[in-house]
Amino acid sequence: MKKLFSLLLLLVFHHLLSVAQINLANGLIAYYPFNGNPGDSSGLGNHGTLGASSPTLTSDRFGTPNCAYYFNGNTNIITVAKSTTLQPSNTLSLSAWIRSEPKAGTAWNTILTYRHTLGSAPFNSYVLTTNNASPYNGKWTFGLASSSPLVLNEFVSKDPRLDNQWMHICATYDGSQMKIYKNGILDTFLNINIGTIGYGTMGLHIGNNNVGVPDAFKGAMDELRIYNRALNSNEVRVLAGLNPITVYYSKSSGSINQLGTWGTNADGT
Repeated sequence: MKKLFSLLLLLVFHHLLSVAQINLANGLIAYYPFNGNPGDSSGLGNHGTLGASSPTLTSDRFGTPNCAYYFNGNTNIITVAKSTTLQPSNTLSLSAWIRSEPKAGTAWNTILTYRHTLGSAPFNSYVLTTNNASPYNGKWTFGLASSSPLVLNEFVSKDPRLDNQWMHICATYDGSQMKIYKNGILDTFLNINIGTIGYGTMGLHIGNNNVGVPDAFKGAMDELRIYNRALNSNEVRVLAGLNPITVYYSKSSGSINQLGTWGTNADGT
């Protein structure tokens, strides 16, 4: 009994310490609250640009008008110019509030990508997306390109996306694990060390893979954040609107959700 009590005290102390260390401005390299425009509120000036096929303003998860963007699932996109401030070296977090809608077919359904190259592997430096085709099967997919060998390492969430409801999704990489969180709870993880993240000549694309392609996200998106570090579990819970000291247990099966890689090995194969 005393051992159990001591363990509980240790858990409470650990979580209280984690709460005290929460600073959601630390490492923030892009923040898009979408309050009437695609401006970056991180202070680094990574502002979005609306082009010929722009998403439309819509209500956010609180019902506040013009505080989120609706993407049509076709060619809508917000572009952000290439910037070294958007190129984390070996740790990263991607966070967004989304309300996806059913999207038929096998076109990509992309929340964001820092595009690496157009038309050839590894395609993306980092990406958060989904696709109805196998092996993705409608599951949220987190991808990171390694610089050597130049390949895109992907893995998927445990279950397909849930449409027509607001949810928080977050993907993190701390140098040894890629993780996907849904609504503040760890969904699954992959043990992997990709080394340095690989970058090409392109920039950040929000809501689509590229200009003029039908890979747009279908639904509403809000509160998009990019960090140059891995958020801890309490920080993810805060972003998802949960109590940061609540202890959750996940039966994640880890690396069983790993997919193949896109790209070439060091020897060109």
